[in-house]
Amino acid sequence: MRQDYGGNTSLTNLVKTNPELLTAAARDYCQARQNGKSDEEIMETTYRETMESPRMADSNPTTRQEAEQLQRQMEAKLVPTQLALSLASKHYCPNLNNQASQ
Repeated sequence: MRQDYGGNTSLTNLVKTNPELLTAAARDYCQARQNGKSDEEIMETTYRETMESPRMADSNPTTRQEAEQLQRQMEAKLVPTQLALSLASKHYCPNLNNQASQ
């Protein structure tokens, strides 16, 4: 994970500035797992929805700065789901702990 000039990772900044994104991702993860989706299906859906969003679909970065901004936007969409894949079943929906990913 990338570090900013203060030594903090972008993940740390995301957690500090947008904890509601992580809570929503955990809630969505638990709901999807309860509906029978595997971790792989959840991540694929999140990635597809991110790439198909108007902001991503219409973007064509021409400078390094634009490309970095696009990467940060993608991370902001994908990282909460990635964290939910590893943490939500332990903390938000422990009843799924015994269910293996398919």
